[in-house]
Amino acid sequence: LREAMLDMSMSRVVIRVVERHAISIVCDDVIEDSEKAVLREKRQQQWEKLQAMGLQLDGQSDEHTDVTPGVIALENLTIIQSAAGTEFDSNALHIVSSGFNTIEISHCDFSSHCGTAVVVEGGDNIRFTSNRIHSSENNGVFVRSGDICTMVENDVIGNRGHGIEVADGGNPNMMRNFIAYNGHCGALVWRGGMGKWIANHFFGNDTGGVSVSREGKPVMLENHIENNGARGLVVHDNGQGEYRLNIVSRHTEFE
Repeated sequence: LREAMLDMSMSRVVIRVVERHAISIVCDDVIEDSEKAVLREKRQQQWEKLQAMGLQLDGQSDEHTDVTPGVIALENLTIIQSAAGTEFDSNALHIVSSGFNTIEISHCDFSSHCGTAVVVEGGDNIRFTSNRIHSSENNGVFVRSGDICTMVENDVIGNRGHGIEVADGGNPNMMRNFIAYNGHCGALVWRGGMGKWIANHFFGNDTGGVSVSREGKPVMLENHIENNGARGLVVHDNGQGEYRLNIVSRHTEFE
């Protein structure tokens, strides 16, 4: 890590990752000498695997099965991923698993200069509230398989890819989010992606508001989809789902 900016004047911590690795803190002083070499080798493997990820959360423990549930909370953080990497491994925040924990993320700012800002790959009881997810080279949010991932009143804006992509069994609850000015669709739900989408506002996304395909099966209720390039809400290529009381307007080709 070459640079970590801590700005407490506004009660906000800014973490800028400019190397290809995240932050690791290990207290070697409490570890026997015979174990240090193994630990260092394991740590090096973890760093290589992380590559350009900004911050990785994994609440699952491989060593303990009787873990007491707790809360992992991030609040008032700005995390900017700016290392060289690929669009697939360069994330400002990557949640691998919540394990037995509840993960609560609020009033944070996420962006990635090389990939997707926020990736949720698995786990229950993950909640994003009032965050700003923006200006990323790829998608704003990618949800792959979170059983209970909830996003409420977040701004997902100005990402070069899709605002939110849900695939591979991802099943988030999306409520009252503002999803705008992204380079592709506001939301892409495909490859078996699902989710409950309630009262979200899709506005000004370049290629469309919502695209559902390839066994995508969202439930969309009372969303406002307007002025999103050519298409508002498109269900195609074996897309499925339930759609009720959505307002779709002001698109150049069809609603």
